Amino acid sequence: LHHEGVSRGFADDPREVAAYRRRLSPEPDPFLSPHLSRALERFEIAPRRSIRDRSRPLRALCVSHNLNHEGAPQHQYDVAVALARDHGIDSVVLSPHEGPLRAFYERAGLEVNVEPHPLAGAGDAAAHAHAIARFGERLRALAADVVYANTIHAYHAVAAANAAGIPVTNI
Repeated sequence: LHHEGVSRGFADDPREVAAYRRRLSPEPDPFLSPHLSRALERFEIAPRRSIRDRSRPLRALCVSHNLNHEGAPQHQYDVAVALARDHGIDSVVLSPHEGPLRAFYERAGLEVNVEPHPLAGAGDAAAHAHAIARFGERLRALAADVVYANTIHAYHAVAAANAAGIPVTNI
């Protein structure tokens, strides 16, 4: 149980916060999303800007766990098609499983890649880390400017994008 303020009181001492930040600033917090601000304490998104080649459209890699007409994959289809149609964003879909949405994506002019799941066979921590790094290389090879993963089933895409330095969005 956490009893707020029992051991140290309720007053915040700015010197204590400054000392804490000085002590920990060189080390990233492994439990804090790299997308959250370390300077703000309210779990706000850290503003950042990526530099990309503006001579081509923004390329969004949409990672889905399947291509079925259901919940998250259907929502991702709607978003990807709208981004391409309304904003000229080059959306590319990556999924480990075929499904009826593939034909819909292709009719909308979007590229679809059905490939084995990048974590298939990764049975221990070392194999998992290697698979994430390899998938990060795949994301770079696809020239992704941003990765869009909308379910926990695509957590590997978030981890790989973070490892590859590619911005991630979760809608």
